[in-house]
Parts: sequence; C-alpha cells; structure tokens
Amino acid sequence: IRVPFIIRGPGIPAGVSSREPVVGWDILPTVLDMTGADDQIPKAVEGGSLLPLCKSGGKIKVNRRDPFMVFRSAQCSGNSPEAGALDVAIIQDGYKFYRELESGNEYLWSLWGDLGESKNLLKEMPERAERLRKNMDAYCQRVGWNQKERAQPPKPKRRIKRK
Repeated sequence: IRVPFIIRGPGIPAGVSSREPVVGWDILPTVLDMTGADDQIPKAVEGGSLLPLCKSGGKIKVNRRDPFMVFRSAQCSGNSPEAGALDVAIIQDGYKFYRELESGNEYLWSLWGDLGESKNLLKEMPERAERLRKNMDAYCQRVGWNQKERAQPPKPKRRIKRK
C-alpha cells in the first residue's frame, strides 16, 4: 500500500512526487495510453492510466471506474494459505478501512497520519468508516466476492510432460 512507484519517460517532469495512490492494475491502461492504444483498454480493467498524472507533475488524479481501491487477501499464519484468515481492505482519500472476516474486527487508519497503522479511528470517525464500509461491500457484491468464504490459493498449473 505504501510501496513507492517510480516512472520516467518523455514528457514526464523530473524530480516530481505525488501522493496519488497507484496500483498494479493501472499499468496496462498506462502502457496502452503511452502507445496510443488507450481506446483498446478492456472494459473489465479497473485501473486507470497514470500518464495524465505523470505528465501533470502529479497534479491530475488517476481516472478509474471507482474512486477507491479494494484488496482481498488470505493472510497466512503458519505454512499454508488455508491457515490464514480472509481480509478485505478499501483505500480511499488517504484512509484504509480493513475488515478481518473471521473475527469481524474492523479498523480505520489514516494512511498519511499513522504510517504504522497503530491508531484505530473507527470510533472517532464513524461516518467515514460507514461510507468506506458501504463502498467496500457494494464493490465486493458487484465483483462477486463472497466475504463469508475463505480465499482459496490458486491451484498449481499441471505441467505436461513432453516426450
């Protein structure tokens, strides 16, 4: 969530930084935009092109389908993903709302004011928490993520032995 992303290229000013969150699924739309093929971005791609953000020196926000990013993961405890709990998080406007699905525990953190995510703001900011909770739940429903089921690890691909 706080991993730096560095980009360099023609028309992109040097020495500029931005706090605009970016995510891996922004890369495909960015590459297609850079090559002039931005009209070929598949509708299912949720990311947005980073090119306007980069060329504006960090002033223009990334245009995505949703004004937030949702992540779902199986947090591993022990040696297998099956041992971990399923968690869902939403990032929006500098805040992270996080839900542990097995325990039902929820957290709200300021990503800019609390780098260690040590102060749960859930009780101090109930309106913000509720707005993020509703956005996260609506998103999970839209994409078919059942928040009651444990995330399954990807099945290994079978290798075909060649003679």
